Amino acid sequence: YHINEDGFRYDGSTSESSVLESQGGVLYLGCSITFGIGVALEQTWSHLLHQKVFPDKRYMNFGQPGHGVDTYYRILKSYIGIVKPDLVICTFPWASGRAEIFNPNQTYWHNHFMNSAVGHMQITMTDGHSDPDVFTRLAQFSSEPSIIRYMKNHDAIKCLCQENGADLLWLNIQQMSELVSNSRKTWNVPEWDFGRDLMHHGP
Repeated sequence: YHINEDGFRYDGSTSESSVLESQGGVLYLGCSITFGIGVALEQTWSHLLHQKVFPDKRYMNFGQPGHGVDTYYRILKSYIGIVKPDLVICTFPWASGRAEIFNPNQTYWHNHFMNSAVGHMQITMTDGHSDPDVFTRLAQFSSEPSIIRYMKNHDAIKCLCQENGADLLWLNIQQMSELVSNSRKTWNVPEWDFGRDLMHHGP
């Protein structure tokens, strides 16, 4: 992987060592699938789509492994006014899968994956001395607050795009899954074509 000085994946060219150097183009928000864990940048869905549909526009992969809509919003709010994208494509915005929880004892944000099937999530927070505190378990993390958080972030991202003159394409997990399934059938790709980490999508 080539990571530029702003913390995002890029093709390794010195001309794009910072996303702050120019404006315009297509900005891709997402988790590890958008980032492209386990595959070369040229094999990621965003890069393939970009070369096919937007070959003359700047490509910006802002995917962050293991993160959800809270992070997508914070990243976009920090950068959209600087890089001024023409289009923002947001994918795999987990509604009830990931949340950022603040640990007041360590003044640190933890990004956690929630187990919606069980209805709670384990939070590995301590008081700074390896002893669990009252924040180690957030019980009854039901789907309702998760969906509300998802909707708030969606609306905030949409508003940021409108304020900065960028179009927004928002694909939820169901839409992405359907697109992936249809693509695999069309291109005769095995159902489980893994990347190098043997977990994420392959080339």
